[in-house]
Formats: sequence, C-alpha cells, structure tokens
Amino acid sequence: MNGILKNNILPVCIMLASLALGLWGINYDLPHIYTTEEYKVVNYALRFGTGDLNPHFFNYPSLYLYFTFFVCGIYFIIGRIAGAFSSTQEFAISFVKDPSGVYLTLRIFSVLWTTGAALLVYKTGKLLFNKKAGLCAAALFTCIPSVLISAHEIRPSQPSLFFLVLSFYFLALFYMEGKNKNFYLSCISLGISISIFYNAIPMVVMLPVVYFVRNKKIAALSDARLWLGLSIVLITSIAGTPYSVLDFATFRRDFFAHASTPPASILINIREVFSNILFMGNRGHVMPPQGPPFAGMLCLAGTIWLLSKGFLLMVPVALFSIPVVFYHSPGIGYLFPAFPFLALAGGWLADKLAGKIKSSSLSTPAFILAFLIVLTPSVILCLKTGYIYTLKDNRTIAKEWIYKNLPHGAAVLVDLYPFSPPIKETKTQLERLYDRAALLNHYKKEYLKLLLEAHPDGNYGYEIYRVYRPPAEVSGIKYVVEEAEKMQDLVDVAPGFKYLRKKGIRYLVLNSWARHSGLNSRDKGIVDFYTGVEKNARILKQFPDKTDGGKRQTAPSKGPEIYVYEL
Repeated sequence: MNGILKNNILPVCIMLASLALGLWGINYDLPHIYTTEEYKVVNYALRFGTGDLNPHFFNYPSLYLYFTFFVCGIYFIIGRIAGAFSSTQEFAISFVKDPSGVYLTLRIFSVLWTTGAALLVYKTGKLLFNKKAGLCAAALFTCIPSVLISAHEIRPSQPSLFFLVLSFYFLALFYMEGKNKNFYLSCISLGISISIFYNAIPMVVMLPVVYFVRNKKIAALSDARLWLGLSIVLITSIAGTPYSVLDFATFRRDFFAHASTPPASILINIREVFSNILFMGNRGHVMPPQGPPFAGMLCLAGTIWLLSKGFLLMVPVALFSIPVVFYHSPGIGYLFPAFPFLALAGGWLADKLAGKIKSSSLSTPAFILAFLIVLTPSVILCLKTGYIYTLKDNRTIAKEWIYKNLPHGAAVLVDLYPFSPPIKETKTQLERLYDRAALLNHYKKEYLKLLLEAHPDGNYGYEIYRVYRPPAEVSGIKYVVEEAEKMQDLVDVAPGFKYLRKKGIRYLVLNSWARHSGLNSRDKGIVDFYTGVEKNARILKQFPDKTDGGKRQTAPSKGPEIYVYEL
C-alpha cells in the first residue's frame, strides 16, 4: 500500500472513475429535455443573444448563465465554420428542433466541474491530513449518487461546488502557512462560487473565523487585510452578477423569493437534513435510501470527532446544513456544499481507524477490505444510476406511441408537463400563445416565435391543455409559476369529467409522479380528478407495459409511469 501511495496511480484511478461515471449515459434522453433545471439555465442563457445581458432572473446568480452563453457562442462559431449554420437565426431554429449538441457539450462541462471538485477534495485531504486520508475522501465524494446525478445535468451547483472547494483549499493553506496570498485567493474563489450559486454564501463565515484562529488575537478581526478579503468576496460576486446592482429591484424580488415559502415543519426538516446526510451515499435526489448507510455513518462520525477536537475547518458542515432546515424544501441537493467537508471527515476517520490495526502483515488488506465494504452500497447505486441513464425514458416511448396512435390536432390534457411525454402543440395553438405573449410582452415571446418557425407544415401536434394546480404545488416561488402559466392553456378539473368533455378534451396523458402528488394535493378538485379517472376514462396504453402475454414484467425502466386515457 505504501508503495502505491508514493506514486499517483490511485488519485488518477479515482479521477478516471469520476469521469467514467459522469460520462456514462451523458447523452440520456436527448433530444428531449426532462430536467427543468437544465431547461431554465440554457434558455435564460441563450436570451443574452438578443443583446440584453440583464437576465431579468435571479433565482440563480448570473455567472453560470454567462458561462453557458459563452460556451454556446463558441459552439455556434465552430458550427458556422463547419457549415452547420450560416446565421444566428439558423442556429436558433436548429436548437429548437434538436438541442442535443448544445446540451451534450454543457453536460460534459458539468462532469469536468465535478471531477475537478473530487480532485480538490483529494488535494485538501492530503494537505490537512495525509495522502491516504485524501484518497479516502475523494473516493467517498466520487461515490455520492446525488452528486453523480447532478454531474449529468447542466446545473450551477457543480461549478459552484468546484470553486467552493477551491476556496476551502486556499483557506486551509492560509491556515497552515499564514500567507496572505492564499487568503485572498480563497476570497476570490468564494466570490466566484457565490456568483454561480447562492448556496455558497455561508462559507463567508469561515473567513473571519479562520483568520482569527490563525492570528490568535481579537485584534485580528479589525485587521485591514481581513476586511480587504471580505471586500474581495463582495466585489467578485457582484462582478459575476452585475445586474444584482444594476437591476436591484428584480434581484431583491428573486433572491428573497427563496424564503417566501416557510417550511411546513422545522422538526420534519431537521429529520430530513439528518437523513439526507446519513444516507448521502445511498440515495439520489428523489429516490428513497437504498442499502446500509456505511459511508454516511463514517462521514458523520468523522465530522463529530473532528469538531470535538476543536478542528474548526469542519464547521462548514454545520454552516451549510442549518440554512436547509429553514428552507421550504430540504432536498439533498441543497446540502451539496456540505458534502466535500463530510467526505474529508470520513477520509480522516478511515485513515485514523486504519492506524489502529496493529498487525503489519494484515493492516493493508484489512483496511482495503473494510473501506471497500463502506463504499459498496454507494458504488452499487452509482452503477445502477449509470445504467438507468442508458435506458430509454418512458416519456419518450409514450411520445412515439402517441404520435403513431392518437390523431394529430386532438385536444390532450396533461398534468405537470415536465413529467409528461414531450408532445408538441399544433401550429394553431402556438400562434394563439405567441399572440398572447406579444400582447403581454412576455419573456417567452421570442421562444414561441422560434417554435412557430420550426413547426412542421400540416396538422402536426396536439392542442395541449394542462391541469391547473395551485402555484405552491408547482414550485416554491409563486410569481415564477404565475408568470409561466400565462403562456399555458390551463384547465380547472374541479367541475368534473363532463366539463372536460364539453371543453373538447379527448385524451388524458397522465403520469405516476403527478398522480402521486395529485392524490396528496390540498386541492379537493385535483384529488377528485385522480380518484375518478379510472371510472370516467378508458385506459388505452400504459408505459412501461408491465404485462406481456399475461406474464408480469419486472425489467427496469426510467422515468415516471405514463397512462394514456380516452374520455
């Protein structure tokens, strides 16, 4: 083991594993887009092509949107040189028809950001503890399924995580060596991270804490160098999101909208946050925990042990966990900034426990075996996740069947469109929606115009109606939902199925995810709709088809179950 540790074989293997897991199935679902986060990032970024660099959208900071626009610009230039498109208009129409090239390019960047974060976790563990601890930490981080899932998507969380760990690495260097250069580099990196994703903000607390501990005197908190560093964080974050100042009213509205919806229960959120940390190696974003939480237990135990020893560099675990307790949705993705630090604590504890094994002849194989046992549930879930990415989504299969079997032009009712087959509107409906957008000067006006230009001739597509849901059941940010709903043909299902027939709706295309939330809705009309659908509509097809010749099929599938009904 010591011989292997002296070279870079193991770090390279871990980085290659991170790349391989991230790239496996990276082209999933294309040309269809089922992840709303990707759709938002790319579409808001491409709007900069109109010449207006104000995103008019600050649910995310702007730096990653600018980066996304830059990558799309390079993609356009290369495509133009290669003769793929001759103008920006031709590029825009080709993107509307098939965005695969743009999305694949940006997804690869997400994999690189994530692998870079894993490398920084290794380097930080090696700096703070030793090489073995760094390797264990990097392996633990690489095998977090939710991080792997986000590495497959165009999300600001991944580059923000990279710069957050980079900031911590420089802060650790400053803590150990006392060089101001490292402190300022930490501040610059943190400013970049914040300007990509707001989740990095709590890390600001660590700057004065580490500065004080390093200098061991209260007077350090009034040191001009500390305040210069804090100013650098502010300036860097504003430089990446300049319209947070230039359009402060919109920025304030969007930024504080995150806190506009209170948590349902603080106690439930505490339980969820603890569960998400404990099972960090055993679950994705929405899937239930799978397998024993060996990795989470190791990381939690290491964090508690280090904190009890007064190791302040583990404080970020608390800094990034406490705000999630007070958020309306304590999902595992909001805990991402805590995961590198948990992995570092787990790596330290693994190395410490390895040192307790006295027998020189058995210490190395016993340690390797024990650590592999800890990683096994996480590795299995990561491999399952990679395999699932290679499968065809139920929504795609359902869309192909619908286009072949339901008459084009028919009125179709769907619920929660991102979870539904990606059927497209008729040209008549698009014209109606575009006229509405032009009248309201809606932000989707240009996009709807492109959809019209790219629309095939003839009676192609469907009149798509959507089940109206209270905004709180769609997103935690009410005004965002209300603005999007202006460009949707919504139907209140409370009046019943006779009303739907009178509206001319012939088919219902529903999905299991929407059905689950519908049956638990606070809106009685939606609950009645889902409890009555089997009695009032005839099932035409279900995806996946779980029976074949009367035999029950158990083959894995991807995405929600899709149900096509005829009224």
